[in-house]
Amino acid sequence: MANVNDLKSSKFLTKHDVDPPITVTIKSYEESNVAMESQKPELKWILYFNELEKPLVLNSTNGQRIQIVTGSGEFNDWIGKKIVLYNDKTVSFASQITGGIRVQVPQDVPVQQPDEEQELGMNFFCRKCQKNYRELNNDTCPDCGGVDVIDMRADPSIQGN
Repeated sequence: MANVNDLKSSKFLTKHDVDPPITVTIKSYEESNVAMESQKPELKWILYFNELEKPLVLNSTNGQRIQIVTGSGEFNDWIGKKIVLYNDKTVSFASQITGGIRVQVPQDVPVQQPDEEQELGMNFFCRKCQKNYRELNNDTCPDCGGVDVIDMRADPSIQGN
């Protein structure tokens, strides 16, 4: 069924393209001008996926989340890795809740812990809200109430490289 979102076209992924969520495999990356026509150039990093034609304009939050999934901040290490893209309706922009694309860990993919987080003593990871914690008082995430919390000290499959 057609709706108002069909009236807009974008060469990059939008929140509507990932609602419902989609699991994708990172294919490549490049730095690209994402500015509208007749605007001054705005260079940003973009990611391409095997499963989609449109790329994702990478922001800092999603880059950090991918780093958690892959255990590396190096874009080359991301190629071939699976992530889930979804519309997080709580994302805000310019003090307004607008929704936006976020990255999460596919349920069947182990989380990699980056070396700097090991040094900071990050011991727990919530798959639902994608946050790390040094300590937890129980088995639920203090931010989202999620119960899919991983103890990274006990599971060797999620330790850093």
